[in-house]
Amino acid sequence: MKRIPIRIHTGLLFTMIAFVLGSFNSFGQCSPDITDPVTPILPDLMGECVVDVSSPTTTDFCDGTITGTTTDPLIYTAEGTYTISWTFTDIAGNSIVAAQNVIVDDFTDPVPDLALLPVVNAECEVSSITPPVAIDNCSAVITAVTSTIFPITTPGSTTVVWSYDDGNGNVITQNQTVNIQDLSSPVPDLGNLADVTSECEVASISAPSATDICSGFLLGTTSTVFPITVQGTTVVTWAYDDGNGNTSTQNQNVVINDITAPVADLPTLDDVTANCQVTSLTAPSASDNCSGNVSGTTTTALPITTQGTTTIIWTYDDGNGNFTTQTQDVVIDDNIAPVADLASLPSVTGECDVTSLTPPTATDNCAGAITGTHNAILPITIQGTTIVTWTYDDGNGNIETQVQEVIINDVSAPVPDLPTLADVTADCSLTALTPPTATDNCSGFVTVSNDADLPYTTIGTYVVTWMYTDATGNISAQTQNIIIQDVTGPVVDPTTIEPIIADCQVLALVTPTATDDCGGNVTITNDAVLPITTLGASTITWTFTDDQGNVTTASQDVTINLTETCLDLVTVNDVITPNGDDVNDFWVMDNVQFTDGCNVKIFNRWGTQLYETDSYDNTWNGTSVDGDILPGGVYYYIIQCDDNVSFQGYITIVR
Repeated sequence: MKRIPIRIHTGLLFTMIAFVLGSFNSFGQCSPDITDPVTPILPDLMGECVVDVSSPTTTDFCDGTITGTTTDPLIYTAEGTYTISWTFTDIAGNSIVAAQNVIVDDFTDPVPDLALLPVVNAECEVSSITPPVAIDNCSAVITAVTSTIFPITTPGSTTVVWSYDDGNGNVITQNQTVNIQDLSSPVPDLGNLADVTSECEVASISAPSATDICSGFLLGTTSTVFPITVQGTTVVTWAYDDGNGNTSTQNQNVVINDITAPVADLPTLDDVTANCQVTSLTAPSASDNCSGNVSGTTTTALPITTQGTTTIIWTYDDGNGNFTTQTQDVVIDDNIAPVADLASLPSVTGECDVTSLTPPTATDNCAGAITGTHNAILPITIQGTTIVTWTYDDGNGNIETQVQEVIINDVSAPVPDLPTLADVTADCSLTALTPPTATDNCSGFVTVSNDADLPYTTIGTYVVTWMYTDATGNISAQTQNIIIQDVTGPVVDPTTIEPIIADCQVLALVTPTATDDCGGNVTITNDAVLPITTLGASTITWTFTDDQGNVTTASQDVTINLTETCLDLVTVNDVITPNGDDVNDFWVMDNVQFTDGCNVKIFNRWGTQLYETDSYDNTWNGTSVDGDILPGGVYYYIIQCDDNVSFQGYITIVR
């Protein structure tokens, strides 16, 4: 960048002053000249990179313009503040000194040549980067510096910070990204790994190697647990890891194949002998090239209790498919009979039978507890003593016997099936009884008898004793009440209680008939009040009572028809006339006494009902009837009240 020096010139004012003073001097005003030049006020000189100073001037009264002189430098390039002393001297030797400040101040930052620095990509490392540059207004080209340590080997992204410093306090930074990305997996040094073979085990394997583009020499690792003892082929997987996320694997076969069978430690095994059984055997042993000491096993089930000789086959198996066998004899010989646990067996007793027997036991030297078996046929039901023989057999040809008595003696009487016999009741008489039952403890035939005196025909209660006898003569008894009673009412002959239909009234009744099941007398009554004059339907209740107070009732229907001839049977009670009220015309029967709640019916002389009402107004001391309903003439009336008070008669209406 080109530097432009700053020059400061005196102003137009000083030029004019010099011209004026010169004019005065020309008129002889400056001799002698004792006046100093005018002390100027000099401005500060400022610049960013360099300040090139020009001499300033001032004005003298006599000499006009005077140029200052100095011994100080006139060019300044280093930052800072400097003071120049200027001397102004006129022709007469009069001089003054004036100071002028020079300030150099760079405040402009460098400008990088590239706005963005390129990303640096590498697979393993970046050993160095060419520093970027910047242009500075004062320093020209500036090379960046960084604190990043090279080479950069860390996988991933690293930020390199470049710093541009112009030396004048103006510093800027710029970032550059470095990407380290290892994408190549290690390569095994051998294309194929040789199989490792052994008969029993492989304790370890030398790790194979691989070469990595970044990490160089690598040893393989495996998760396989050593030693390897499993027969067959085990695949060992070797892994090569470069530490940067890139791995490769390689397989190697380990083949374990045991083909040598175990060898028995003893050429011949001794016989094992016992009287009853052999519960355990000491397993013989053999030696194997891989498994070392091998114990024999057998499929023979223990304990061995079979009398005679049992041959045991011992097998020595090294677990790898190789085995040998060896035999051993076990000899069992029992010649001792069982011994009964009780010197004599207790008698077994029962009333009716013995259905089971508790087997006695004996102790055998080999079989231990032996349960006896008997020769009896169960159940034993014969009254008296039966001898049972028990046999103890140890199963090895040794037998012992023992006898036991079984005594059957029935001493219990039959038990009635019902704890209490229900009373037997009968109407009038009883000629037979149903025998009750009883159960005997021995389940034999039970004979049932009683002391009854049949038949029973008299009303009353009798006690009968029932006796139950079993086959052995044991007897029990039970009582039962016999009750002869009459609880049935008389039976009415329906043909003698026909309905009654009459005109006007019924004066007499025909008594119906009834019979009693026990043959006693029957008393007959009824609730009728003669004569019966109630018109329409009514009912007579007949009551039939026998000698025991049993009652039967029967109803007889009565129908009274009203005819004109009925008017001749009653007297005229009253003559009623209208009350003369045109608005409320009604009739009043003054001479008929009644109470509230009475029913009034009015019939014409031919028996046709013309009017009925249950509502009255007896304000007039009599029964009032709506006068509009009846024309003049003779009528028959019936008044029936709640208290069974009734009136009847006929009336004459005169209009």
